[in-house]
Amino acid sequence: MKITVLGCGALGRLLAYFLTKNGNSVQGWLKEDKKDSIYINITHINNMRDNIILPTNNVLHLNNSDLLIVTLKIGSIVYSLKQIINFINKNCIILLIYNGLGIENKLSFIKQPLLIGITYHAVYKEKEIIYHNHKGLTIIGKIDSTVKDINYNILIKKLNLALTNVIWCKNIHIFKLKKLAVNCVINPLTTIYNCKNGELLKYNKSILSICKELSNILKYMGVSINTKDLVILITSVINNTKNNISSMLQDIKNNKYSEIDYINGYIIKYARLYNLYVYENIKLFNIIKYKELNIINNNEYIIGNKFT
Repeated sequence: MKITVLGCGALGRLLAYFLTKNGNSVQGWLKEDKKDSIYINITHINNMRDNIILPTNNVLHLNNSDLLIVTLKIGSIVYSLKQIINFINKNCIILLIYNGLGIENKLSFIKQPLLIGITYHAVYKEKEIIYHNHKGLTIIGKIDSTVKDINYNILIKKLNLALTNVIWCKNIHIFKLKKLAVNCVINPLTTIYNCKNGELLKYNKSILSICKELSNILKYMGVSINTKDLVILITSVINNTKNNISSMLQDIKNNKYSEIDYINGYIIKYARLYNLYVYENIKLFNIIKYKELNIINNNEYIIGNKFT
């Protein structure tokens, strides 16, 4: 299978690595089109190390790709896809894997078969090394009922050979909302406490308070899950990814904007529709936004000194 991976961060490189190792023809697609390859250096769960060189930005490869996997930050997806959509053949399956919600109504320009994926693989990048800490479940489904109905069994089987634990789900929306709830807890808390996922178990009271709030609003979103079960789900993810550094903490450490607007921010916007007060989510949102403000101020300070 010929595959292009748009977004070569930690997750994108991990997927590209496994798909390449399984015999697929894989390339990455970067914003910096001057590069014709990237080096992927990976440390596995068992501490074994490996590396590959991944070709990038070959337009002919993109034209002929059977699958385009998009692992960009949610805020970059629409713009980046619009830049290359005319180079993607009409039969190419586009699979979006991203944290958060809020862009689904902006994807109507995509005429290719469009899927959405959720993954519980734990991976982060540090000093150009990819650390893979947990092989989690990956769930794939149609982004909405209007997506062209074709047989995706072959795709799921091929992805399973490379990634393991890949399943098809008819109602992906429920799983997407549950993953959103997981991200609403783990991402901001790890960023606030500057810790790996596993250290969050020390903050049970905070987790419980946030879960009470999330459980209530999820009912309005179409997912019925009580506080106890939500705490169990999130605790399970924390345990499985205990050595991982959340994507939000990585962003803040690297002086980048986070995806808070599409995670807790999405919950806050939805709550306003029903006049629900989500104090815990607002508090987390404001703290992360304050950290982002410091990033802006620091960047302005650096730029200001550079040119004076």
